[in-house]
Amino acid sequence: NELAIPRTMKMMLYGQPGMGKAQPLFSKVLTPNGFTLMGNIKVGDKVLSIDGKVQQVQGVFPQGIRPYYKVITNDGCSCFCDEEHIWTVRNSTGNSRKAGWRNMTLSQMLEKGILCPITPSRVNSNRRATPRFEIPVAQACAFAEKELPIDPYILGVLIGDGTMVGSVVAFSNPDFDNFIKDKIEEKIPAGYHLSKHDSNCPQYIIAQDNQYAKNGFKKKISALGLDVYSGDKFIPREYLTAGYKQRMDLLHGLMDTDGFCTNNRTYFSTSSSQLASDMVELVRSLGGISTIHYYVREDKDSEEYRVNVRMSECPFSLPRKAKEWKPQTPSRYIVMVEKVGYTECQCIKVSSEEELYITDDYIVTHNTTLALSAPKPLLLDFDKGVQR
Repeated sequence: NELAIPRTMKMMLYGQPGMGKAQPLFSKVLTPNGFTLMGNIKVGDKVLSIDGKVQQVQGVFPQGIRPYYKVITNDGCSCFCDEEHIWTVRNSTGNSRKAGWRNMTLSQMLEKGILCPITPSRVNSNRRATPRFEIPVAQACAFAEKELPIDPYILGVLIGDGTMVGSVVAFSNPDFDNFIKDKIEEKIPAGYHLSKHDSNCPQYIIAQDNQYAKNGFKKKISALGLDVYSGDKFIPREYLTAGYKQRMDLLHGLMDTDGFCTNNRTYFSTSSSQLASDMVELVRSLGGISTIHYYVREDKDSEEYRVNVRMSECPFSLPRKAKEWKPQTPSRYIVMVEKVGYTECQCIKVSSEEELYITDDYIVTHNTTLALSAPKPLLLDFDKGVQR
């Protein structure tokens, strides 16, 4: 029987049984518009690869019900795949690391051992075993520039040190950090100005030039849902998938206010669990690695979420803080693999030269080699008719 496929389509179908290299349909795949489900992916869709650039899906291959595993990394990220799914890895220690990157299936890694044998010195010092396999970290994602209601740097400062629940919108800025105030004055839209109110820490209200006009800036904040107290702050979704420079400006505003460096480590501090999670996503989208640490602050009788930020580009624009920062090379390792159960899976083929795409938690994984390894494809060319 001839296959009922639209005449405009032309593809390669491979039917070799028992080949997996798949992820569950509920797995996430990163596209230029953010994450979508693996089950929604179609031939011709756009996805992002390790270099953050747009690639095209060249093939989608249903694999049926298969056993699947949860893969967990050292920074608390996780994704799901079957045991024949391919990973690009390199050994994490010694001369083996110099051998560079290679492709291995999950079953091959499990056979080799996810962790290196623990040494007596590690046992004596109560240290954990060393992860055997490093996986690559995605570079900054090339999301499209967007028309945003509020400048990203200004919004970052307001989320970090701003008051947005009253009738006015204001931010705190000590005089020794006037760099922040000056930068906002450069970016503030026409028709607005900063009005300083002195206190222990000076506050600047974003006020309209026309004192009789209704506060349009407050309306913009309310439209974003950000007229909330500190513990409920978040980053609006459209800012998390904005262009690279827009996301860096947002990060600078957040870090210039509530970021800091200590003992050669970089952190962002907040009382909002949602803002902490959004911050992690922002850093990952910019090519970094980020984790959350939870504290109860006895001095303030409040919760604190401290977000660790590891990236090769400076997250600060404030000179005082930028001087304290040192570049860090983000790295990610597989630390645990757990068998979960059975579910419907599929694999995809992407146009990336490296054959990589980005899945849950910005984890970089390999596409299928199904199209490369099948012995004899069935060619469907509807300009020439169906070959049986």
